[in-house]
Amino acid sequence: MSRRSKILLVLVIILVILLAVWLYFWLQNNNTNVNTNINQPAVSTNTPTINTPTGVVEPIPKLTDTTLSARVLALNFAERYGTYSNDMPYENLKNLTGILTPSFQTRVNSIIKSGTKPAGFYSVTTKALVAKVDRQTDSAAELTISTQRQEVFTRDGEVKISYATLRVSLSKSGENWLVDSASWESE
Repeated sequence: MSRRSKILLVLVIILVILLAVWLYFWLQNNNTNVNTNINQPAVSTNTPTINTPTGVVEPIPKLTDTTLSARVLALNFAERYGTYSNDMPYENLKNLTGILTPSFQTRVNSIIKSGTKPAGFYSVTTKALVAKVDRQTDSAAELTISTQRQEVFTRDGEVKISYATLRVSLSKSGENWLVDSASWESE
């Protein structure tokens, strides 16, 4: 075998290896879902079964601008109100200034002043899932927010997933909705 043939054979082998490596990675990227959230612990949860009735499907009501803005405010409020970490105690409540009525702001301020810091690390992360408008007028609205809450407490080291409902009352001040009250109901 001549020197030229040997070099050509080595180049062909290198090209075949590079093609095989490229094909392998290309197939891996197309066949798997990559979990990009590497900072969160793996949590197994039981997914609730949702039974939907068959047959008649109710039409989705059209949302007005005021209904939509009330829903958006309630969803954002629920996530902020329900999220807490003792690394920055009650920062979640302090960040609500400006979207609360004066009477509810007074209640929230008293919660902040009377709050105690638990021993060890404690945090709750709340994700607002669904906002349902129960009642709405031009100047007031009542909404029910379904949430998922993830609690972490270093004493036992486990992550606890729970679902809770937040009832929110809004009142309109000028063109803006303000939160007038909020109360948790566990599911």
